[in-house]
Amino acid sequence: MSRFFAVCAAGAFVALATWSVAKPSVAAEGLSCEIKIAKRGGVKSLEAFVSASSPVVGSYRLSATPMTGGADIDQSGAFAAKPGAPVSLGTMALVSAATRYSAVLTVKGSDGVVACTTGADAN
Repeated sequence: MSRFFAVCAAGAFVALATWSVAKPSVAAEGLSCEIKIAKRGGVKSLEAFVSASSPVVGSYRLSATPMTGGADIDQSGAFAAKPGAPVSLGTMALVSAATRYSAVLTVKGSDGVVACTTGADAN
C-alpha cells in the first residue's frame, strides 16, 4: 500500500534519481526499516521501506520536518510484508529541495517496533 505525494510519475522518478540511504534500523524480532533520499532536478523526495524476517502486518508513520522552519509533512498507513521482499511504504515529495529536512520513520508490527531517522540535505 503506497501513498505518493509527488506530482510526477513515481516509477520514472525512481529510475532517474540519485539515491542516498539512511542506515537501516533492525528490531530484535527481525523487523527493519529504511529511508531513501532521492533528488532529481529541483525535487527531493523520501521513500520509506520495511523488511521482515517473517510475514508481518503492521502500520507506519513517516514524518519530515524542515530544519529551518515551516510545516511538517506526515504520512501513515498500513502494510503487509513477506520475508526477503522489502516493501515500499510510499514516497513523500519535499516542499523545497533547498531546505534540509529531518525525517523519522516508525514501523509497528507483530514483530515489534522499529524507527529510522535521516537528514535529507539538498546537496
